[in-house]
Amino acid sequence: MNGKEKLSYQFKSFRLEIGERQLLRGDMSVPLTPKAFDVLAFLVERAGHLVEKEELMQSVWSDSFVEEANLARIVHTLRKTLGQDNNGNKFIETVAKKGYRFVAKVEEVNRNGAEMLPFEPHVDPISENGEELGSNDIRSSSINGNSNIIQETSRRGHPRTLTILAVALFLTVTATGFWFANESGVRVRGLKGITPQTNNGEALQHYQQGRFFTERKHKGDLEKALASFEKAIDLDPNYAAAYVGKADAKIWTFWDTASHEDISQTRTAINKAIELDESNSYAHTLLCRILGTYEWDFSGAEQECKRAVELDPKDHEARRELSFLFNVLGREYEAMREIDAAVTIAPTSFNKRSRGLILYYSRRYDEAIEQLQQVEDTDPNYHETDKWLVRSYEMKKDFPRAFECYLRQRKRVGAAPNDLTVLKTTYEQEGWPGILRKMIDEPGKNILNTAQIYAQLGDTEKAFESLNNAFDRRGVMVTLSAREPRFDPIRNDPRFDDLLRRIGLMPDATK
Repeated sequence: MNGKEKLSYQFKSFRLEIGERQLLRGDMSVPLTPKAFDVLAFLVERAGHLVEKEELMQSVWSDSFVEEANLARIVHTLRKTLGQDNNGNKFIETVAKKGYRFVAKVEEVNRNGAEMLPFEPHVDPISENGEELGSNDIRSSSINGNSNIIQETSRRGHPRTLTILAVALFLTVTATGFWFANESGVRVRGLKGITPQTNNGEALQHYQQGRFFTERKHKGDLEKALASFEKAIDLDPNYAAAYVGKADAKIWTFWDTASHEDISQTRTAINKAIELDESNSYAHTLLCRILGTYEWDFSGAEQECKRAVELDPKDHEARRELSFLFNVLGREYEAMREIDAAVTIAPTSFNKRSRGLILYYSRRYDEAIEQLQQVEDTDPNYHETDKWLVRSYEMKKDFPRAFECYLRQRKRVGAAPNDLTVLKTTYEQEGWPGILRKMIDEPGKNILNTAQIYAQLGDTEKAFESLNNAFDRRGVMVTLSAREPRFDPIRNDPRFDDLLRRIGLMPDATK
């Protein structure tokens, strides 16, 4: 047992045993979930110093996605568990818009009985923008939980990777085939589904940061993700996972830009990753996406997705991608089977939202609404549910609820109060068709969505004009036209079946 595993921390009446993964109050064990323990340990080890939310999430959840709301819930649970000290003070302090600080006095204690010097949590002064001032470089060696890197961490929270130790740990891990898991049982990408691992600890850090930004998808995150993956590639040109990460970010960029150059760069990056490591499940998953949504090679896409699942049955992204493909092909049972597997492996808001989409395309609107509303209730910061709730209520002809969700969606994207007033007036005077006409004029409206709106309004000619335009551009998700309920008003037009055949879909199989 190494020194880190022997180390424990004493604060007030509590003792945190790192190696045993126990929180004790006196002689009594205090139950904590695995992730709650990791969060507490991370804060206690940095007692007195600001720990930013992003740093905490990247360290504790490492290479899997987690919403900020999950972290807030864990901190809330920890506060309830720890209670207050005799003076009524909380153990964990919130630093507005930045993160958290463990504020109680902490003593480091070795389990062999030798107490170390106690240390008072020195609170660094905070500038007006919320950043710590102070520059003393008090360091402690620590293992960064799920990221599997031994780091030298300064009191300002900036990790300095000890590459030699990282390499040693990497060799041990790959030799044993061991998988690190997060709280929901999701195995971290990078030890099996993505091999070989980089021997450069700094490159691994940039890769993990890129993955975090890619999955979070806040405004500006894709640019940050691309920069992170490029840095990882610069540090290790043979790092297969970094090339796939770059491809992933480029695909999402294409959905915004419709630039075929983005797809060309995606293909180049995927081919390089597979050249470096054919057993990379992440690369096969993205190749499946390109073949299915851009090249319309559905047979090839299915082969690649199944290869990804074969390489790593616990890869929730491969399962989700295969579910989307089965949905396009009208194989509803298989689509639900795969998305249920993805949610079981990783119950993220994105996966649960995706399950709502599969239910919507299967015309199971009540179930879709129930699933999407569950995401809305548990993760109000995740805004991708509104538009699918709008569509589900629209298809049920529950237009008041559809308008309620649409109005909420517009508020969340920053619509001006006057614009919201206009929408309310339009709905009162013209009903749902008036709102559909307003949707057409929204900035950045996807041409495929425009075609759907014209179909709902009964303007068949404009619907086909927009639909053919989307086909010519190989527009984002044009393959879903086969399953889209909003196209039902024009589905019996011979031109619709002709379009599906040009895409490579059999019309009867997708209805």
